[in-house]
Amino acid sequence: MISAISPLDDGINSLILLRCGKLVKVEMTPKECMRLYFEEHGVCYEGGRKVSCKLLNVRQKAPVSLCYSEELVFFPTHSTNNIQCGFVNVSRIRRVSTYRKKETKVEFNKNYVIFPIGIRSIKTQIKRCDFLINRKIDYGKFKIN
Repeated sequence: MISAISPLDDGINSLILLRCGKLVKVEMTPKECMRLYFEEHGVCYEGGRKVSCKLLNVRQKAPVSLCYSEELVFFPTHSTNNIQCGFVNVSRIRRVSTYRKKETKVEFNKNYVIFPIGIRSIKTQIKRCDFLINRKIDYGKFKIN
């Protein structure tokens, strides 16, 4: 299972942090990795992003769920068109802390990743994910015969 995907400096390769703490370098952008990961699980990344945008009433940087019931929700660190954009599995985060100015250290069980983004943005993304995971479903919207 993926904990995080971080872009490398060249903008074409990525570093994937697996749940076991292992880092794997791949020849894909983080966005390509996410799409492929979702497809492998039979889920459409773009469709999930659109649903999240609607539920959260946002237009940018929407988290996307692979499976709400297992709390597998990923959020982008930047706009997905930005080469610095990485992805984080919110359910795997143990702690976030400021690393340097406009850099945040995201700690997982067996490793960590430093993202080039302020801690406030990371915390906003975590709150969005929490809302998606813990939201109440309005069954009144369903037509019952």
